[in-house]
Amino acid sequence: MPRVKLNKAEYTEHRFSDLVRGELVRQGKKRQELADYLGKTPQVIGQKLAGKVVWTLPEMVNTMEFLDTQFIIG
Repeated sequence: MPRVKLNKAEYTEHRFSDLVRGELVRQGKKRQELADYLGKTPQVIGQKLAGKVVWTLPEMVNTMEFLDTQFIIG
């Protein structure tokens, strides 16, 4: 398989999705709860976590508020 080179923005988005998945599990929260908090469907959240749909900055900020954690971009 060919290697895929990610730019910094894509790499940061992958790190963010990994953090969200991990925190959801660690805190025992469901995707449905995050979806409700963001006003999205669980399917959209799943697509964002899988990297198929891009996170917007407001979604990232609201997700961090929901999880009561921090994420540093850069």
